[in-house]
Amino acid sequence: MKNPYSTLGVQNGASESEIKKAFRDLSKKYHPDKKGGSQEKFVEISEAYSILSDPEKKGMFDRFGTIKPGSLNFDFNDIFADIGNISEFRRRSSTRYGKRKKMVPSDIRIKFRINLPDSVFGGSFKQKINRMIACEDCKSVGELVDGQKECVYCSGRGKMIFRQTPSIVFESVCSKCSGTGLLTSRCETCLGKCFLQKNETVEAKLPKNLKNGSILKIEKKGNVNYTDNEETHSGSCYFLIDFPGKEDGIEKEEANLKTAIEVELSDIFEESQVEIDVFKRKKIKFKLQHDKKISEKYILSPDFLEGNYFEIKVTPIISKNKLSEESRLDIAKCLRKNIV
Repeated sequence: MKNPYSTLGVQNGASESEIKKAFRDLSKKYHPDKKGGSQEKFVEISEAYSILSDPEKKGMFDRFGTIKPGSLNFDFNDIFADIGNISEFRRRSSTRYGKRKKMVPSDIRIKFRINLPDSVFGGSFKQKINRMIACEDCKSVGELVDGQKECVYCSGRGKMIFRQTPSIVFESVCSKCSGTGLLTSRCETCLGKCFLQKNETVEAKLPKNLKNGSILKIEKKGNVNYTDNEETHSGSCYFLIDFPGKEDGIEKEEANLKTAIEVELSDIFEESQVEIDVFKRKKIKFKLQHDKKISEKYILSPDFLEGNYFEIKVTPIISKNKLSEESRLDIAKCLRKNIV
């Protein structure tokens, strides 16, 4: 016979807790009801555990390297009762009628483009979204149980019985009725797809001074799944905000604005007041300074930017045909005199 310690992957003389943990992990890994499981391997590790979990059999093997012929007689329910009820083990890996509930990602993510003015001043928007709603009739399983028709494959027992040896009996959930003992049929509400599509329009407000890549969350507007407790859980809808970097001659960097304007040289000398129309929603005013360097920009902090700044580059110009030759020479002399 195989060494039960090796079969469970533990050292000879391993403690009870180590043996129990090894069997629990391996039984979950190789359980026939699980994808990738193995009936042969499952029986093998169950035999090993039946020896090492029994003090008399374990002591016999530790002393003689074998056990008394005919003493290897065990019941799977006894084994799983020792490490945790087998029905509970199955329940954790399955759902209603033994079938796994289908799941979809709970949250919906949408890249959403807005205009530059709305990213500064805020606003509101409406957007159509497509949600996946778990079917209430079949609880996102896709099948319904016919309570009047007994499963002919397992004779209504809900399980198939296999005899490995005269002393070893292995039980498996019936794959046809998924353990209910009754026949199942396709759910006609969702046509077996487990989910229903729902198109709806959501409305939300845009906060002021958004940055590119900002995320707007709308709770309870995501997809709806059923939990293992037969309760529904609705995710959220996330809008990834995107907007152009420049519009109407105004650029946005992070939450700051910048622009460039041209003004008459005479206005600079007179320190005139200049007005800028920001996206036709707000107007800001500032006073020109005759002694400000051309390369030096005006930095303003209007209230609507909430602590961010507005950078303005001012370029002096002299309009065509506004300056006579005599005036041009007079200005040149005046500038030269002040420089010297």
